[in-house]
Amino acid sequence: GGLRSSPEAVSWGPNRIDCFARAGRDTMWHKWWDGSRWREWEDLGAPRPGFKGKPAVASWQANRLDCFVQGNDNNLWHKWWDGARWSSWENLGAPRGGLNGSPGAVSWGPNRIDCFVRGRNNRMWHKWWDGSRWSGWEDLGSPQGGFDGSPAVSSWAPNRIDCFVRARNNRMWHKWWNGSRWSNWENLGAPQGGIRSSPGAVSWGLNRIDCFARGRNDGMWHKWFA
Repeated sequence: GGLRSSPEAVSWGPNRIDCFARAGRDTMWHKWWDGSRWREWEDLGAPRPGFKGKPAVASWQANRLDCFVQGNDNNLWHKWWDGARWSSWENLGAPRGGLNGSPGAVSWGPNRIDCFVRGRNNRMWHKWWDGSRWSGWEDLGSPQGGFDGSPAVSSWAPNRIDCFVRARNNRMWHKWWNGSRWSNWENLGAPQGGIRSSPGAVSWGLNRIDCFARGRNDGMWHKWFA
């Protein structure tokens, strides 16, 4: 039946890639590169209410995967691979009013996960796993006028987080955690004509971020910090 969402991808080690998408009968599917070949698609099911949008995925150590989706009940749902087996789906709830888009997720260190969502008030909300428990929901506001789609998030060092969204003016905006406080929202502009998708973001080294988005010409555009 083909894919029904954009894909999401993560790497937990050298020469390893894990890809996830919503496909088939609205279940989450997994395909991975094991270092020598692509493996066949694996059906990982869906939370009880089903889900919409695209999955988010993070990895905090070798052979560990944490996947997140927006359920049809507008709660955040979690499924993880612990190195030996897949868990059942876990309901992590939602900020008041529920989610208004697919989540974003990242890990900046062992046993740490940070999740970001757009709430019904069109503000960005944050929930994290600190190694022993899940936090409550933290309201991080939004660029002036709000934003659409889902946040993208990356980390280039322990206790560093960079978040990116597509604002209502079709510009990319940036908010970051420097280890002690959250920044204000920063306008990073856009290619001519603006962007027409949520951004994606990744870091491959210290003080490096690469962002990608679909432009008005339906080409893929790249902006980086180095």
